[in-house]
Amino acid sequence: MQRRFLLRSAITLVELTLGLAIAAIVVFGAIRAYYFSRENALYHQTVEMIGTVRGAIGARYGMTSDYSTVSPGKIIVSLPQSLVNSDGTGLITPYKSDAGVGPDTASRLGDSFYISLNNLSSDACSRLTRSDFGREAIAMRIDGANVVGPVNAATPLPLSSADQQTAAATCANARLSSVSIQFGLGASSASAG
Repeated sequence: MQRRFLLRSAITLVELTLGLAIAAIVVFGAIRAYYFSRENALYHQTVEMIGTVRGAIGARYGMTSDYSTVSPGKIIVSLPQSLVNSDGTGLITPYKSDAGVGPDTASRLGDSFYISLNNLSSDACSRLTRSDFGREAIAMRIDGANVVGPVNAATPLPLSSADQQTAAATCANARLSSVSIQFGLGASSASAG
């Protein structure tokens, strides 16, 4: 008896399904990696933006403790065009949303200034609340209503564990939120006392 082997000329349905499943997993992984790398890049650009704005305010106001006239109009000339909105009157974040700066109050109006960012995703909000902005950062406000504005020493930095939990909950429960950070030279000792 002679055995004959038949050569297949097509793939089976099981092989096709398995191939499509593997391709879907690879595509899903690539999309997810792209999303996380994009979010990470935007976060780092935002932290860099905060440093650039702080530098512009420091250059404009020097070592004075009077920030009562801080406004976007006074520092825009010191900023790269990528941080200025299309009409040239305000600031814009890497998330393409508005940012604000202005005088703030630790113990008196103008003894500090704020940098406020709005329309932040919950991940960006959460990461910014855990960031270290240096010694001059004295307080933070996390707003689920997405409002740009002063902090008024509402939540002192560094955040306590209870404040960190509140911040995390605020960031997680709001689709878009704002984070405002208060800075001041020497204001941290005034707010601590």
